[in-house]
Amino acid sequence: MHGTELREKQEEYGYRALPHPPYTVLESNWITYAQLQKLSHIAETLERFLESQRFSHTLWYLTPLMESPFAFWEGLTDYIASHDSRPLQKISQPDAFRLLLDYLLLSRPSIDPSRLREMLCADFSFHEHKNPPAFLRG
Repeated sequence: MHGTELREKQEEYGYRALPHPPYTVLESNWITYAQLQKLSHIAETLERFLESQRFSHTLWYLTPLMESPFAFWEGLTDYIASHDSRPLQKISQPDAFRLLLDYLLLSRPSIDPSRLREMLCADFSFHEHKNPPAFLRG
């Protein structure tokens, strides 16, 4: 923010930012620090599960079943945080698959467990180049 228009309007907009580059905004008059942290955690979940493309078959299957994509990713983020204390990047791939499976079975009772496991097995086998763990096979 140093030397930018945002810096000049920092007080007016209620910006609070880190004092060093890249001057990350921490909060403003429109969004709290907690809300930005929550969005940051959801972005990490999106990166791990969606952008990595390691769950592409499963997400292809799930997308039409999502009422709200944001609510889905927010729910998964909250579920992971409440069931595993490690930072998301420290969670192993098998554990990530288990967390996604458990979250979906819990939050989507109408989902077909056999079909879900089939999609997760396909993703695991394709991207991990080894046999899926027993919990994915039923």
